Amino acid sequence: MYQETFVVEPRPGYPYHVSGTRYTQEPSKFRGIGTKRGLSVIFLHATGLHKETWQPAIECLLRTNGSESATSAAPWIEEAWSIECPNHGQSFLLNAEALRQHYNNEWPLTNYAQAVYEFVTRKPGGHDIISRNLVGVGHSVGAVTLILLSESTPRIPFQSIVLCDPFMGPISDVKYRLGMSAAAVSRTRQDVWLSRGHAEKYFQTTPFTRDWAPETKALYCKYAVVDHPASQRGGRFSFKGVTLACPRDQEAEYFRAQTEDTLCYQLLAKLYARKIPVHLIHALRGEKFYAVVRKAHLLCHGQRPTSVRTIDSEHMHLQLAPSETAALIADILFSVKAKPESHEVATARL
Repeated sequence: MYQETFVVEPRPGYPYHVSGTRYTQEPSKFRGIGTKRGLSVIFLHATGLHKETWQPAIECLLRTNGSESATSAAPWIEEAWSIECPNHGQSFLLNAEALRQHYNNEWPLTNYAQAVYEFVTRKPGGHDIISRNLVGVGHSVGAVTLILLSESTPRIPFQSIVLCDPFMGPISDVKYRLGMSAAAVSRTRQDVWLSRGHAEKYFQTTPFTRDWAPETKALYCKYAVVDHPASQRGGRFSFKGVTLACPRDQEAEYFRAQTEDTLCYQLLAKLYARKIPVHLIHALRGEKFYAVVRKAHLLCHGQRPTSVRTIDSEHMHLQLAPSETAALIADILFSVKAKPESHEVATARL
């Protein structure tokens, strides 16, 4: 698998750098026939994560590409783009100064959506992404971001959308309980370590990450952890430790924005009503209150998704089971397009 990262620069009216990584398969496995183009799949990550968290699943998907015969009429992935929220992962380092100037104790849901729109429409590295056969795949708030993007002007012409366990729904006590719990965890969890090695040992045992697949855990240690700002201080008070890339308060405010949002559930109904296929992947295990939130996705103001698939894992299924998550996405992308009235259910198990 080949990868290359591109950065779209700030412009007047938009203060942040936007970073995205393009993944393609090895040339020897390239299935393109003449000028026939495959799918360009855009992947969006969850709160507190980073663009590289999709890498293991993308690698599985590109391997699935190679298993198809070159004469097959089935869809195939030409390229995958994983785009980062501006205050997450390594993008935080690019935007540290801009965040000091523009962050005002809130991080609206529209911030990630606008970042993705900037990246997709401004031809990073000369790639005219907007003109390609686009599919959107988002996990958690990444899925919510896709719902917001569906109302962009002009619209990004997605051919289909895959929503992986989106944290959104109508306002309810259950939704507030989940959101407040997530924000409290963000504000109180450890975010400084003496070294990257100490951080890696911590992630092996802390409940949030200990059960993640080894490859996603390693990527988290590499890309979601950065040198502590005090490492730049000279003299005796320099601190050579590391910290989380996304600051705890900004992560918590992002959870607050998701919890208090009332727009996205309305937009989900509009998205279901459009002609493009919209597929859901729901996790089956974990926090019992999530079941109430997920139920609201199945019938939204009288509208239903094209299909629903389930995975026998928890909300962080992309990190816990990247290959199983990829298998469900492949089942959606590589099959014949489902009709809008179809509500098929498939399950992946660990």
